[in-house]
Amino acid sequence: MIIYIIYIFSFFTCIHPDVVKQIHIAGNSKTSDHYILKNINHGINIPYNEEIANNDIEALLHMGIFESVQIIMNDNIYNILVKEKSLITYEPLIRKEDGIGWSVGPIIHINNINGNAKNIYFSSGIGDIKSGEIRYFNQKLLLEYKYNTYNSIESDYTINKNNLFISYIIKNRKYTVNVTPQINNYILNYMDSNNRDKYQYFSLSYDLLYTISKSSKYRFNLTHNYSMNNQINYSKLIINYKHMIDNNSRLISFNTKIILNTKQNSPDFENLYIGGENYIRGYYPNPSENDNITQNKLMFKNLVLQSIQYEIPMNFIKNKIVKTNLLLFYDYGIGSNKYNQFKNKALRGYGFGVSMKTINNMKFNICIGFNPFGSQTIHFIREFN
Repeated sequence: MIIYIIYIFSFFTCIHPDVVKQIHIAGNSKTSDHYILKNINHGINIPYNEEIANNDIEALLHMGIFESVQIIMNDNIYNILVKEKSLITYEPLIRKEDGIGWSVGPIIHINNINGNAKNIYFSSGIGDIKSGEIRYFNQKLLLEYKYNTYNSIESDYTINKNNLFISYIIKNRKYTVNVTPQINNYILNYMDSNNRDKYQYFSLSYDLLYTISKSSKYRFNLTHNYSMNNQINYSKLIINYKHMIDNNSRLISFNTKIILNTKQNSPDFENLYIGGENYIRGYYPNPSENDNITQNKLMFKNLVLQSIQYEIPMNFIKNKIVKTNLLLFYDYGIGSNKYNQFKNKALRGYGFGVSMKTINNMKFNICIGFNPFGSQTIHFIREFN
């Protein structure tokens, strides 16, 4: 009987020679193995799974304490090789909101305090958007305070807002859930009058990121806003689906976004300006900067958007630091002021541009957009992957 068991074991070992028998961690001089093991999902005594390994790499990088992470399978050992960040790191803050402007400043990270995977983040920005932010993150709890001051897209008011967040995070291999109670204060100073509107909200937000695969993700965000100073109560739902097809370095990305607001008369800062880089390229965000035909079709409370982008490598431009692609895009969206009534005609934008991705996983897109009404725009977009 024992001989038969040995034969069966040998048979399955031959079928799955890459069965993980042991997990080995290297490079963590101050981070305990315990914190690393808590953030991975690959188990032992099962065949090596490359998709799970890639997800483990992303999860460990998301902890914010490692500069790099590698996973190598060798001799049935699941080797996790990490490089820890320095205690204090710096980077520039470069922020751009289409139709509002630019902001620059410093960012300071205090990483992996006492080796317990706890991080503190400071940032400050000046320019068209004046901002400040402080954030504490211990892998399960995110505490954050931030303020922003800027002009509205139509330059009809200045907004001062400050927000205090406490977010509890639940995550596994497929999904991440954030439950976030928050206090939000907004002051709107209108420029064509002496009117000043003040909004104080207690808001409860539920955010779900569901990962179908490395190339396909859903994001759901539902926020209930309860007024603390006798203003209107309202809720907002955002659904975002992203899917990418990477075929021999040629990338096709699909982006579907739905934004629904329960109240047509929710505050002005909830207006959606559906032109510009964030929604339908080929239009300016400020309606008055577009042609007369479309000016009243670019500001709503609700939106359904579909975007397709195709990227082709520009092989004649070879650079180890920046990867350059030619991109083609088509954006299609429809807006409405009532979440259950979309009667307006959809708007379309299309065009081409250049995509540049750096070794730091920063991505810059320069897009030239056109619309069927004969006008064109240039969009500079910065993304983080």
